[in-house]
Amino acid sequence: MQHNCLRANTILNANAKLVEAHSKLPIVHKWGGGQVASADGLLDRLDEAIEVMRRW
Repeated sequence: MQHNCLRANTILNANAKLVEAHSKLPIVHKWGGGQVASADGLLDRLDEAIEVMRRW
């Protein structure tokens, strides 16, 4: 049953929907333009991370 498996295109589509919904929240625009992410005190440039993921 392939339709129940996690595939790259399924994850990408689901992530795109989450990002779109998140971007509609008013508070999100106060956090900046989305070019930098922070987790556990570490800052990462998202454009660089996305490029690495595309090569993977």
